[in-house]
Amino acid sequence: MKHSLFLAALLLTACASSGNRLGEQPDDLIAPGGSLDGLVAAGWKISPPVGRDAPDLPQPDDPSSSDGRTWSQFLSGAVPGDEIRPVRNNAGIGYALFRGGIYRDLYLIVIF
Repeated sequence: MKHSLFLAALLLTACASSGNRLGEQPDDLIAPGGSLDGLVAAGWKISPPVGRDAPDLPQPDDPSSSDGRTWSQFLSGAVPGDEIRPVRNNAGIGYALFRGGIYRDLYLIVIF
């Protein structure tokens, strides 16, 4: 919830600035609901899905660099059939949760 409010505040700030054009929205401000293809077109680097038991995944109590949620909290929003994919955008590097090819949530490990 905090993450969504933070993104909304950033988007409103960007809209209020005189040089803003919504068609040139930075790729790290894309709200959940976008398609995988749309995120790639916006500049995201998205890797194939990884399993929950893949090596090098964050530990259950590791906090996200962006909002402090733990890895376990991030995964709590997943349902069977969701994909966890390593991603990179202009905000940082982390993992995104996709449901049916639609972006649902983001867990950043490194913020640029």
